[in-house]
Amino acid sequence: MQMTIREDPKEVYDLLAGTLGGDLESGRGLNGYHRSMAITKAGETLARVMFGGPNGWPNVVTSGAATDDAEPVMRGAWERSEVTRMDSASDFVAAGGYDRVRAVMLELHEKSGLSKYEIESTKNGVRSRTMYLGSPSSRVRVRLYEKGCFEHQLGHAEAPIDWFRLEAQIRPTGSDARSRAARMDATAAWGFSPTLRELAHQVIGVDVERVNPNLRRDPDYERAVNSLKRQYGATLEKVLAVEGSWEAVGRLLGVG
Repeated sequence: MQMTIREDPKEVYDLLAGTLGGDLESGRGLNGYHRSMAITKAGETLARVMFGGPNGWPNVVTSGAATDDAEPVMRGAWERSEVTRMDSASDFVAAGGYDRVRAVMLELHEKSGLSKYEIESTKNGVRSRTMYLGSPSSRVRVRLYEKGCFEHQLGHAEAPIDWFRLEAQIRPTGSDARSRAARMDATAAWGFSPTLRELAHQVIGVDVERVNPNLRRDPDYERAVNSLKRQYGATLEKVLAVEGSWEAVGRLLGVG
């Protein structure tokens, strides 16, 4: 999960470190952010908070089991958060199940025109397959992979060999859609495109409501905010460093 949170970055990473029981490690920023703070535990990065620079509010990235622990805390603590990327996955164990779901995805590939990409790998005598619908830059992307085979490649012989996973990756477009996504559960996320809804119906066995992924704020508002960030972003960062929080900056400017 990837989420933008309208809060002082220290408040964000301190709460995440406490929630996940991890240590804080400072690092360089990514994707236009000047700095980052990783929450680590036993050598594993559980979450990363990126902040500083022209992007404005801090951005949090979590993955794996850490998402299950961090997500409800972030949603509960910050109602004005925005999800910039969300993943929803369903796991199955069934002989031949991967091939049946793959056939459904091939049909949807033909109907939707989404790009298709398949890869195979062999390690320790075990073959593992993965299929994608949508490109890495697509607003919506689907991945189907043989999770059990992958685990066996890593030497985890106790994993069911017929275990496979269907996963949706969604990048909501526009502030309003991102804000709604921050309050959406994992099942509802399958409503972001016709392809996802059809997969949810045929494979997961649920019918989800359509979600409009293109909701945007007024264009004039968006242009004004972008212009403000370009012209005064660096100055506001200096003010933030002195005042200590965005709330204090707002009070200083007479808007809080």
